[in-house]
Amino acid sequence: YAELCGSSLADYLQVVLDPSPQCKVQYCIPQDTILPATISNPTPTKGSTSGGDAVTITFANFPAQGISDLLVEFDTTNAITGQGGVYKTGVVSLSINAGASVTSSSGSMVIRTPPVNPSAGASTVTVSMRSGPVSFSATFDFEFRPVITGPARLAQATVFPTTIFPSSSIFVA
Repeated sequence: YAELCGSSLADYLQVVLDPSPQCKVQYCIPQDTILPATISNPTPTKGSTSGGDAVTITFANFPAQGISDLLVEFDTTNAITGQGGVYKTGVVSLSINAGASVTSSSGSMVIRTPPVNPSAGASTVTVSMRSGPVSFSATFDFEFRPVITGPARLAQATVFPTTIFPSSSIFVA
């Protein structure tokens, strides 16, 4: 298909459905007809800096055949201080709706958050893939929250009233 399609992209999501062993020009898609990838409804959008949170993403126009086609990066670099980093993770599961093609696909995927620096905070998540000469990518925001450890402690508590029943001898200390 690379030779037949030239600078166009072979619609491999449709090619795999065709039992014919011959290359067909109708599966060559001009690059200017390919819609940009989009992400909607990432859930949840906040998680622990220790990582491991499952995030479900609804997407459109990511013509992936499998999870290995996709790359996920969490960029925690602070725009002001320049501190942070890029953490790569993979897709845990991928579900593509029936009838998908390079020009129109939709579905959902689940990713796991990576463990990050405890001071990470805000992160831009980029999901990307490459198919021949065409790249697909979309982003969403995710907030990392630090893990709180140790026993719960009250700094100082003042309880009012100090006497529950004025005529009794029960006091709150």
